[in-house]
Amino acid sequence: MRMISLIKTGLGTPVLSGPDSNQVTITDNGVGDYTITFDESFANSPCVMLTPVTANIVPRINTLANGSVRISTSDLGTAAIAPSDTSSGLTTAATVSSRTVGTLRNGDTVTITVNAAAANPTDTIIAAVTGDIDAVAIAITPNDGTNNGATPVNLTTAELVELITTNAVSGKTVTLTDTNDLLEDLRATGGGAENLANGGEGDGEVFTLANGADEVAPTAAEGDFHAMIIGADVSEKY
Repeated sequence: MRMISLIKTGLGTPVLSGPDSNQVTITDNGVGDYTITFDESFANSPCVMLTPVTANIVPRINTLANGSVRISTSDLGTAAIAPSDTSSGLTTAATVSSRTVGTLRNGDTVTITVNAAAANPTDTIIAAVTGDIDAVAIAITPNDGTNNGATPVNLTTAELVELITTNAVSGKTVTLTDTNDLLEDLRATGGGAENLANGGEGDGEVFTLANGADEVAPTAAEGDFHAMIIGADVSEKY
C-alpha cells in the first residue's frame, strides 16, 4: 500500500509541496484544471481525497487512472435570492419577500390599506387580498366593537406580518378573502406592537420587491488544495 500526501499552491504556475511531492509532477491544463502524474503507477486506480485550502474554492476529481488524476477547481457560484423589501414607514420595520427565488418578481408591489374600523361580525377582523401577482393589495378592516360588546379588535404590525406569512393570526379571528391565492407566494418578518390605523400606522405602506437574483453556476477558478492519494503498488497486485 502506498500513500501520497501533497499540497497544490500557486496561482498561475502551480507548485507542489508536502512530504511526498517528489513522487509526482503537475501539469497546468488551464484555469482551475490540473493533472497530477504519479512517478510510479498504482496497481489500480487509487483512492483520492481532496480538501480545499483556498476559501470558497471546491476541488473535484475529473478523471482518475492508475498513473494520474485530473483535478479541477471552481468557485462556489451564488445561490438564487428571493426579492424583498423592508418598510420605511412603519414604527417597527417589517420585511415582505417573495417565496419565489430569482428575478421574476423584482418590481412587484404589496400595498397595505387600513380601512376605518367597522361593525364587523362579533370579534372578526376582515382582510381582503386583491389585485394580481404584480401588484398585491391587502386591505385590513379592524373591528369597532359594535357587535363585540363594545370591545374593538385590531391587528398590530407584527400580526399583519403573521397574517401575510400564515394566512391567520394566533388568538384573533380574521376573515380572509384571497380569491387568487396571492399570499401563497409571500412571507413577512418583523413588525411590532403598534396597532394598524386608518390614516396612520401601516395605511398606504407599499413594499416594492427588489434585489432578487438568479442562481449563478460555479465557474472554473484558480485554487489551492490538499490531496491524499492511497492505493496498492503494482508489486501488491499479485
